[in-house]
Amino acid sequence: MFFCLTRRCSQCNGAPRPNRSSNQPRRALQYVSASSRRKWKKQSAKRRPLRRSPTNPKAHSRYPMDIHQWIDLPASELKEKLNQELDSSCSFDPLKLYNELVGVAKERPLLVAGIAETLVQVFTEADSQQEALLFRELLARSFLQAGDVDSALATVEKMIEIDSVAAKSIALDIASDMLESPASFGIGIDHLPRTISRVEAIYLRYQMKEEIARSYLLCATIYSSHGASQAAYRILHDAEVIAHEVRSIPLLAHCYATAVEVSCREPDFSWAIDVGAKAMSAYADCDLSPPSGLLCNLGYAHMNSGDLESAIDFFQKVVEKSDDASKEMSAAQLNLASCYRKSGRLEDADMALNLALAAIADEKDHEVEMAIAISAAKLAIASSDVKRLQEQLQAISERLDGVLGQVLRLHHRRGIREHYIRTIEGLLQALPGEGRASDVLQPLVCTHGNAMGDWLAILSWRAGLEAESSLPAQLLSRLDAILSRIREMGAPHLYGFREKYDDPWSPNIEGSAWDDLSELCAQLRDMGLPLPLALATSGSQASLCMSKLRDGHCMMFMTYAGENAQLWVFIGDLYQRVAIPVQGLVKWMEAQHRFSEGSINRATFDREILGFVEVISPSMDSVFKKIEQEECASVCYMEDFRGDLPLNPFVMRNAVLLERMRFGDFHVRIVPAIASSLGSPSDIEKTVSVIDSAEGLLLAPHEGSAFTAAAGLELTRIVQANAREDLGVLLADADALMVSTHGFSLGRFTDAYFARLGGPDGRNLISIEAIQRAAPSLKLGLVILNACYSGSRSNRNFQTTFRTPDSVSIPGMFLLNRRAVAFAGAWKISDTASFVLSHLTGDGLRNGLAPFAALSSAIGRLPTMRREQVRSILSNSLPDGVLGEAIERLRNAPEEGMFSATYFTAGLAIYGLL
Repeated sequence: MFFCLTRRCSQCNGAPRPNRSSNQPRRALQYVSASSRRKWKKQSAKRRPLRRSPTNPKAHSRYPMDIHQWIDLPASELKEKLNQELDSSCSFDPLKLYNELVGVAKERPLLVAGIAETLVQVFTEADSQQEALLFRELLARSFLQAGDVDSALATVEKMIEIDSVAAKSIALDIASDMLESPASFGIGIDHLPRTISRVEAIYLRYQMKEEIARSYLLCATIYSSHGASQAAYRILHDAEVIAHEVRSIPLLAHCYATAVEVSCREPDFSWAIDVGAKAMSAYADCDLSPPSGLLCNLGYAHMNSGDLESAIDFFQKVVEKSDDASKEMSAAQLNLASCYRKSGRLEDADMALNLALAAIADEKDHEVEMAIAISAAKLAIASSDVKRLQEQLQAISERLDGVLGQVLRLHHRRGIREHYIRTIEGLLQALPGEGRASDVLQPLVCTHGNAMGDWLAILSWRAGLEAESSLPAQLLSRLDAILSRIREMGAPHLYGFREKYDDPWSPNIEGSAWDDLSELCAQLRDMGLPLPLALATSGSQASLCMSKLRDGHCMMFMTYAGENAQLWVFIGDLYQRVAIPVQGLVKWMEAQHRFSEGSINRATFDREILGFVEVISPSMDSVFKKIEQEECASVCYMEDFRGDLPLNPFVMRNAVLLERMRFGDFHVRIVPAIASSLGSPSDIEKTVSVIDSAEGLLLAPHEGSAFTAAAGLELTRIVQANAREDLGVLLADADALMVSTHGFSLGRFTDAYFARLGGPDGRNLISIEAIQRAAPSLKLGLVILNACYSGSRSNRNFQTTFRTPDSVSIPGMFLLNRRAVAFAGAWKISDTASFVLSHLTGDGLRNGLAPFAALSSAIGRLPTMRREQVRSILSNSLPDGVLGEAIERLRNAPEEGMFSATYFTAGLAIYGLL
């Protein structure tokens, strides 16, 4: 478990402590070496000796008793036995006992912690402070071994109250071990800042401010590499303040060098060059050679500013001062390869890449290996080597999985993806326009990983732990409490203010739930149990997609690089790529936004819809013709950060697909995360309807009863939208949910965390905050959101705008239970059309269609509904007080195709997992 147990004995006397990477197991307990024994005896000779047997005062040292006969005794009996042993032993050897207990602690750390605590009491009462200190160390390290960091540090705090050299040495040794073995205390590198914040008190006690500052700088690099730039700059500033306080120019230079790295990741290359000059000057002032990392980062900043000559000069300096097998050499050669490639020196670039790879041949570093693969892929493009490009894209996907595998926080994982997504999409652009699915699917899936997929993987992992008989119920209960805190805080979508201040030093430290999860998962890992994100990889997700393709589904992905967006269409074992003009797409997105604001009217928006459909129809019509010919079961469209293409119009332009759609034999679904569905429940029995009586909508309050009547069900409950009950409680036993209220575009909220139906100022049960908290526990199989803009999306929070496919939608969030199928409209929806859709969906369920099929059939049937059919539906579903006005609305409607306009169906969408 925590720390790899390392024996201290005469065989390793004086040997340096081995280096440990962050991925090695924990190293908590240490056997006491012979040199430590001599030092301890020398110190103990200055105080009162231990009690000896009066009959044989010079007898040789012996072990008190068989340890396995007394370690399980209650504390009171153990204390009595130890006192008897001390009184009767010829020469009691605490060091031997310490080492023996270390062996036991490998398997039973908490038991040893209890024994150590008793020993501390015994020796303290005997006024044997040196022995008490020795076993206080054992107590702290046993707690670390058990993963109880808080108790370990509380023990160390008592230890540092002792004003002695030995206490200081032990406390600092424990602090050092904790910082050198971050994987010992959590499964993610994003957990390291918490460890640093915990040992900070030890360094403060001994006025070691420079150590604190250097730890801060390490945190800054972690935050920066995970896209948490605000946290990086805050802690970087704290380190700089300490540098000025202690008047340390070398430390100040280190701060500046770290600032260069942070700004390069931002990226802000001009500022990186400016602060880099300050760092170089500071190192010169204290006669120190600038570190290779600073030189590499300065070269990187110059390279990306177009100054290749200066960049090469910096990289060459690193090559001259670095060992052949080192990360520094690898980084320098990697960047030299980029410079050579940009200069057209392809052979030199290839040679530099080989040297970069050779420099880290003996060391596993996913981030460096990915950077090398990216550079090799760009070189493959420059040399028109398609096969090599495909190989490197595969390697990039696998290396990115490795980088993400070291991080647990969802927003940190998003920040890492953000750093690479544009690059990978640009590389994908260089692949042939058509080819084998297996050649491109994994790197394409890699660009569509998101926080929702990660969170679904965690929830699925938790469900899988139910089958682990070896997992103690207490740990499972702790895990559930932690996951509940994360749900309360916000997952998968986190309020931007919480994201901005997610660090252990901020007053609002709700993010500590992620650290608690990391620590608990380290214990589960040591029990041989799987980790929560083990399957949240592009490899696993690509396998899932391949299985859907084999089942006859078509899959679509969007990427954005160059002048055109690219729609990747997968059917069977083949793919083709279709160009979507970016300008037309942007204009379409703007039209939706303006319509949601009310700045354009319905007629203008109608023209925008038809115009965009016509722009992309030459390509899209051929795509759907291929879908028709291959008899695909469905189209699974993967959500991206911009917005979904209107696909229903192209289904309806294809007579064969439209007919299949009407019969429930074909559908288009929006997939917000690449995750497998558990499948919708076979029977839908209990339905809850959410309405708002105060909104003045004529038909909305009756949509729930229209749906259930058509489906042959009974409406279980009607809930007012402004109810104050918990959403999870209200929907606990519901199989289906019908929401019939006003809506409001999510894109108009500053942070989607606060988005809700109804409007920005009113109260509505259906909010992102409430759904995130409740949905994972619901058994809903069908969610129908008959509200304007219920299918709108937001791709930002208060902190940032997302470039990754992390946009937020209300129907998407209802899929967190991995069962639900949801239906929503992207813009304003007709009250009458919504009512008819509710009836048609219920009718489909009555006729034996599954939720996907029933919803798709309703969408397909809507455009051909005749006025008399609509009148009949209204007459059979509405009370007399409402029916007259509802029928009056139909007076000017055409007899045929009253909902045939593209407006009515283009924005309707069905949401589901794979």
